[in-house]
Amino acid sequence: MTQTHSMEIAPATSPFPVRSNPRAGRDYILSLNKTVTVAQLGSGVACEIDILIRYVPDRLICDTTKMPEYFESIASRNWNGAEELANAITDEICDELIPRWIRVSLTLSVDGLKQSVLLVDKQPLWDNPSLLQRFE
Repeated sequence: MTQTHSMEIAPATSPFPVRSNPRAGRDYILSLNKTVTVAQLGSGVACEIDILIRYVPDRLICDTTKMPEYFESIASRNWNGAEELANAITDEICDELIPRWIRVSLTLSVDGLKQSVLLVDKQPLWDNPSLLQRFE
């Protein structure tokens, strides 16, 4: 399937920052939440987007000391819409962290219209329903 974009999308300037997981054998959920102002979304409108990332780490976790640069990188890029942004964040995290489970949620409002995008992914053989029932 070929994807076409109506505008040029800049590549990530800051890859998703990672470090070793101190408890790689334990299932636990990490959450990151940040509101960013994206310079251009879809029709050229700048808007604030609330980004909530929850994941169950495997061998790597997010290096939170370097997250400001990552979020600045997101904010400075042009996006065709919230769906593209949510998929890009999910792909970057999955490529760098390879989490057992991930949930990326974006919420924004443009001209009074509220929009939410939710993506969930997991490793094929991983399952922990008692942990995930808190967020599903």
